[in-house]
Amino acid sequence: MIKYSSLFSPLTAAAAVLAVVVLAASPASAGVVATASFESPVLNAGEIQYGPDAFGFNTLAVGPVAISDFTFTGFSGIYKNGALGVFPDTSFGTQSAFLQSYDGTGTPTGGSISWALSGLTAGATYNLSFLATAAFIVPGENFTVSAFGSAPLLIIPTVGYQTYAFDFTALSSSGTIDFVGPAIPVGNFATAIDNITVSTVPEPATLSLLAAGLLGAGALRRRKSSKA
Repeated sequence: MIKYSSLFSPLTAAAAVLAVVVLAASPASAGVVATASFESPVLNAGEIQYGPDAFGFNTLAVGPVAISDFTFTGFSGIYKNGALGVFPDTSFGTQSAFLQSYDGTGTPTGGSISWALSGLTAGATYNLSFLATAAFIVPGENFTVSAFGSAPLLIIPTVGYQTYAFDFTALSSSGTIDFVGPAIPVGNFATAIDNITVSTVPEPATLSLLAAGLLGAGALRRRKSSKA
């Protein structure tokens, strides 16, 4: 028979370890710092609204798109799915931003989207994640993404929204997230980008404590099994 007193000490110790893990993880656990999903301004179905450089190509819209903290350059803007079905539907909203390379002006032109952020902690590590998909009716536009001056990361999207993510270090409290699509010599290429999110990353010490807590819980379970 296993007496209650023989279990009390290990259980108390494990509970104490897990309590320390929870308390230590709370202040430094991952949390969303900023997010953007391009659902405002609300467009009509099938509407394409370009930034200032190409708003003459707008469909069902007047004037260039204007979103706080975002700069749209070249062939870029926002789009709402409709009968055209340029991009796949999503479960998180009907609008998305897009990058396009187009040669219809006589000079091939790409596009870029820049998101200005502030309030980050200089020297801290953050995670950038976003969704991207190639278009249905034209080839996808490959593009690069960089955060607060990080080395550009090449993204080659496929049809169907995929999640892309990487960590970066904020060298200052303010900076930009930059999505840049190159000008492709001939043709029309387009890619949608949505649900851009910047989150904090738990500190290494917190992760170590969490691992120690999980190991302690596993050891307790094995000890209980062997006694039984």
